[in-house]
Amino acid sequence: MYILLEKQLAAFTRSAGEDFEDRMVTHLQAVFPEACAARGPAALRAMILLGIERAARWGLELEYETCLFLHVMLALGERFDDDPGFARAALESPGWGPSSRIEHLHDLVFLEESPADPS
Repeated sequence: MYILLEKQLAAFTRSAGEDFEDRMVTHLQAVFPEACAARGPAALRAMILLGIERAARWGLELEYETCLFLHVMLALGERFDDDPGFARAALESPGWGPSSRIEHLHDLVFLEESPADPS
């Protein structure tokens, strides 16, 4: 049986977070090259950290959910979820789980025609 000390667990968690940030930098630069180039590397990393924090406020904690949230941030702005418009309404959709809400919002932003109600 292995016993992890609190500081060891914190180190593993920090390492996993840094790995996710690195992968998001690479992914976002591939998917949104102009927007990422305009921000620069330091600002892109800061946006990713902000996005992780803001996504968690909406119950979006899986990497896939956070990735979609970051896509929407690049399209609508870093604080899009403060605006009471359609994006916030999608994030507050009652009866939908976090994944369904962010997938629906992502589709609204990036597809010409929104998908059917996922419930």
